[in-house]
Amino acid sequence: MDALLWLRECIETGDEALIGLALEASKRIATPYRELDQRFREWEARPYRLGLKPGIPPFRIYGLHELEKLARESLARARDRAEAAGRFANINADTDQEHWCCVVLAGLEPDDFDLYDGDEVAERFKAQPDRLPHTLADCLHELDYWRDLWRLRRASRESPGTYAYEGPGEASARRFLVEDMLAEIRPRNRDEAKAVLRHANIRDLLNGAKGDAILANLIG
Repeated sequence: MDALLWLRECIETGDEALIGLALEASKRIATPYRELDQRFREWEARPYRLGLKPGIPPFRIYGLHELEKLARESLARARDRAEAAGRFANINADTDQEHWCCVVLAGLEPDDFDLYDGDEVAERFKAQPDRLPHTLADCLHELDYWRDLWRLRRASRESPGTYAYEGPGEASARRFLVEDMLAEIRPRNRDEAKAVLRHANIRDLLNGAKGDAILANLIG
């Protein structure tokens, strides 16, 4: 069990060479990983069952039996951290695009859930036609930007237990507007319509009224 935990710590470093050695070493563990994973869960839960205060460190132990999957995810995070360091001086500082969103929506107040009124947001941004998407491909391009920015921030958070910076609420309002425009701008051809459908399916946008509006626009 200790060996498996140590191998997991090696994998989480994101060091490709070390991860390779860890995966090779893991082949020497004879006990099935799922059995070890279950043993550790039972050991961790024992203080709670006995009514004692847990005295173990807060390990992230879930998925101990999926070392290869954890290795792929760790390497992907390492690549994202490297990309973030190469593209941004400070990945958690507002980008020029986020700052522009704040300028456009200056004076608007969010509600108790930190959400902005959709009609007011649309009025403000649509008053800047040179910065609006004019095709569905434009919409997808911008939505990819917001997704990738979040991906890089999530990979660059200081520790696994901390939250990644989500950016200002004004930028989220802009993203919601662009998602709404997937239901407004007519597809230029079948390929563009299929691209939007794939995006909406992956991003879980096909549920509820927004999903119905997007589908109606694509097949109308």
